Amino acid sequence: MSVNPGWFLLLVLAEDAQVAESVFEKAVQQSRIYEKAKEFLQNRALEPDLNPNDWSDLCLAYDLFYPDGFTQILDDIVADRSSIMPGDELEEATLALKITDRESATMILWVGLGYEQASRLPGYFGNMFVPPKDVADVLQTVEQILGELNSAEFDKRAGTVHALGYYKNFPQTLLSLLLSSLRTALHEGNGLLALNYPHIGDLL
Repeated sequence: MSVNPGWFLLLVLAEDAQVAESVFEKAVQQSRIYEKAKEFLQNRALEPDLNPNDWSDLCLAYDLFYPDGFTQILDDIVADRSSIMPGDELEEATLALKITDRESATMILWVGLGYEQASRLPGYFGNMFVPPKDVADVLQTVEQILGELNSAEFDKRAGTVHALGYYKNFPQTLLSLLLSSLRTALHEGNGLLALNYPHIGDLL
């Protein structure tokens, strides 16, 4: 049975930004993702690239990329329990959605970039909330990362993730999705909420 993770990039209206930030921070606290991310990155400070023979790195993926607190945000939106937006507005709010096979788009992105560059991305392993006031700065950071990207090195690193073989131009595609979503949010004066979901079939 195929498992299809999804990466949702959602527009959050300026008037809902304060509530969205509160909901996101609650997920950060519940999941202890700040502490987990800090420990994960510190342990790899001397190993900037994923060792393809060390699959213990990928075994951490579920805990780092799919904490319950973040997946619950999407569950609540779909079930009309969310204070951010009602479920029937999810499609309209979705600026981009990347569905992959087995491994998440954001895992491929992280592994491909390497830990040093990927840690410059906002949020936590693909889960992020960027309030309207921060969108311009975050956009500039992502533009810088894309400008520094070495596609050959990205492909070599990301090739350790099985799902890469199903897709082409992943570094440009994934970072471009984030860029275009941030640009839309900036143009409209709104915020951006990005969330990983472990299996789209369980959500929709």
